[in-house]
Amino acid sequence: IHGQNWDWKAECAETSVVLRIRRTDGPDLLTFTEAGGLARSGFNAAGIGITANYLESDRDYRDIGIPLPFIRRRALEAQHFADAIKVVATTPKSGSNNMILSTAEGFTVNFECAPDEAFAIYPDNDMIVHANHWQSPVALSKLRETGLRDVPDSLYRDQRVRRRLSARHGDVTIDDLKEALFDDFASPFSVCRPRIRKKGGNLSATVAMIVFEPAAGVMEIAPLPAENREFTRYELTLDDEVRERAEKAMPARGRPSISAQEKRWSALS
Repeated sequence: IHGQNWDWKAECAETSVVLRIRRTDGPDLLTFTEAGGLARSGFNAAGIGITANYLESDRDYRDIGIPLPFIRRRALEAQHFADAIKVVATTPKSGSNNMILSTAEGFTVNFECAPDEAFAIYPDNDMIVHANHWQSPVALSKLRETGLRDVPDSLYRDQRVRRRLSARHGDVTIDDLKEALFDDFASPFSVCRPRIRKKGGNLSATVAMIVFEPAAGVMEIAPLPAENREFTRYELTLDDEVRERAEKAMPARGRPSISAQEKRWSALS
C-alpha cells in the first residue's frame, strides 16, 4: 500500500487530472498529475509505484538538473524496479526532493535526493513514513537542512502518521492509511490541511489524498480531503507475470510506504 497527501495551491484541485497511458514500448501507467504534466504519483503495469515530496538543502539550485516531472515519468516508464531506482537515485536534479519507490511484490525504498546525491532509507517495521525534513543520518552529516523554516510542522506530521499506523496490530489496510492521512492534529498545520491563506495571498491546502495498491491495480483519490472524504477509484491491469509474482509474495507484504504531506506543486511527495 502506497499513498500520500499533496499540499499546494487549493485551486489546483480544479486543474489536476488522472492519466491512464497505454504504451507499446513499455508498461502502461496510471498517474495523478497537474493538467499538462508528465507524472506525479502513481504506478505502472510492472507493479512499480512512486510518490515524491518537497525537501530543501543548502545544495539546491547551484547547477541545472533534470526537471522532477521528467524523473517521475521515467521511473514510471521502467519495466524493472532496478531501472526505476537508477532513474531516481542517479539523475542530476536542480533542487532537493524526496521520492519513495515501491513494488507490487512488497518492497519499498525511500530516496532523499540532494541535487547531486541520493540517500536511501529502508522500511522500519515494514513501513516508511516521510514528511518534508531530512531523516537520513548520512545526509544530515553531509548537507544542511534549510526547509524547516518554511515547514516546521513537518517534525510532528510524520510522527502522527507513524504512530497511528503503528498502533494497528496486524496488517494495515488502505482504510487505515486513509484515516492516518486524515489526521487533523494542530490544524491548520496538520497532516490533512484545510485551506490556509498564506503570505502573498496564496490559498494553500491538501489538494488531494492519493492512495494506491499496485498489486490490486487500484488507485483512489479524494480532492481537498480536509472537507471531502469521497474517493474516486481508478484501475490499471498489471502484466500477468507481475501479478503472479505479487500474488506469491502476498503473505509477506507489509505495511504502507507513505509520503506524508506534500508541500510544493513542483516537488508531491
